[in-house]
Amino acid sequence: MKYILAITFIIVSINSHAQLKMNDIMSGNDFIGYQPTNVSWAPDNETVYFRWRHNNEIVAPYYETNVSTNIASKIENKDVPCKVSDGFVSDATNEHVYYKKGGSLYKWGSKKSTLILQKSAQFSIVKVLSDNRIILNENNNLFVYQPDNGSYLQLVDFIDGTKEIITENQSYLQNQQDELFEIVRKNKTKSIARDEFINEVQSPSIPKIYLNNKALGWIKITPDLKHVIFRVDEYPKNERTHVENHITENGYTKSTNSRPKVGASNPKHNLYIMNLETEKLILITAESLPNIYDKPKFLMD
Repeated sequence: MKYILAITFIIVSINSHAQLKMNDIMSGNDFIGYQPTNVSWAPDNETVYFRWRHNNEIVAPYYETNVSTNIASKIENKDVPCKVSDGFVSDATNEHVYYKKGGSLYKWGSKKSTLILQKSAQFSIVKVLSDNRIILNENNNLFVYQPDNGSYLQLVDFIDGTKEIITENQSYLQNQQDELFEIVRKNKTKSIARDEFINEVQSPSIPKIYLNNKALGWIKITPDLKHVIFRVDEYPKNERTHVENHITENGYTKSTNSRPKVGASNPKHNLYIMNLETEKLILITAESLPNIYDKPKFLMD
């Protein structure tokens, strides 16, 4: 009986192995051929970039083709950053076109793009202005970069902490010290004069916005670069559940975080607008909008 079971097991194993090999050869892309992926247009509206596993490569290389010729030519790996992009950003007239690749900023060219800025910090392109200036977002702070002369200026500075506020009690004690001690008054006069002198001779300061240990959701800037609109998010510290992952590379189980239980507190979001010249900050509230609480007429039916 045991010999019969052993022979049956061997036959089943052979059949299963042969079936797996047949499925590996005759299924999916191996059977019908690999299709192009990551298809993207170039700003000239004539060139198309894509990845294509055409000659049984392990990793699909990049190709380019012109819509008028329909001839696909392989792009050398070293030339990929100078041609292929995940997305282009241009001004309103499409005269100045840029794209980002990793930590590098390129100005697009029909034959080959030009590397104009390289940074170790991650950044993104917010918009391109008509005068060829580029607004960049780096670490949730906005910068204006002008490729023509290389200037790189920070427009706003978001700070995670809180601004120091002098309480009424502290202010009272300071006034008492000024009234009682002449040396304190003299030192304070010198300090005020020194601060005024430094403010007059130093370069323009960057407007600071304190987030009060909250998160910055997103930030936009007006075309005249005078106002920034941003959202501040406050996320509650909800306890998260844990899910055990049993299939890992090292063979040991790994505990991963999952979303909180139903009924957890919801996050809060506030929308602000700030004048960069006066540094006046305004909270935008929906409660003040006309007819915001009016129900739509179709509910009356």
